[in-house]
Amino acid sequence: MEIVEFWDGQLLVIEYEENTYFTQILKVTENFLSVQYPLSKSGVRMNIDYGKRIHVYFHMMGQGMYEFASTLTLLENQLSMLTPRPEEIKRTEKRNYFRVPAALAVAIETEEGKKARFTTEDVSGGGMAFFAKNHDLFQVGEKIKGSLLVAHHPEAKDISFQGKIVNVIQEKDKFSRISVEFIDMKEHVRREIISYCIRRQIDIRNKGKGFQR
Repeated sequence: MEIVEFWDGQLLVIEYEENTYFTQILKVTENFLSVQYPLSKSGVRMNIDYGKRIHVYFHMMGQGMYEFASTLTLLENQLSMLTPRPEEIKRTEKRNYFRVPAALAVAIETEEGKKARFTTEDVSGGGMAFFAKNHDLFQVGEKIKGSLLVAHHPEAKDISFQGKIVNVIQEKDKFSRISVEFIDMKEHVRREIISYCIRRQIDIRNKGKGFQR
């Protein structure tokens, strides 16, 4: 089989009880992968049941998507999972949208015609998240439209989208974290965003394999 490698900063998707969560490897050892606390696409923390079976998905550059089964545990107060053996890892055709940390300019217009500009905290082929000081501007379930400035090398490109607000989380600093799901998006447009996310993950890896949020 292909050589499968895990590295600090690598993005993982966890499926548990029909829900999907996103996390990132903090440290790779021979026996364990230490990870960040998993969050849903709307920013809700995973309710972890230690020892219960989960499915983990990850993307290998140029090789596609892989999966393995595991469990979560606490190792020296750090959330961890066993490093899978090569024979436990399988290629999969399942499509998961990896959420990557990215500061991209986004212009948004609400259904009421209000316009504002923000900077994304993260983005994926399925949606994005950003922080807004005026949390009253967005309501869960509200539809929006806008454009996302994706940094395609050697130049940037504006990608128009329609979306739906799936979560608004009030933060301690009076900012709210706004989570958006892309809707009615053509697949060729989605592929451009996914292509950016893959390149972004490569950039994270190349910057010392040690990116941590």
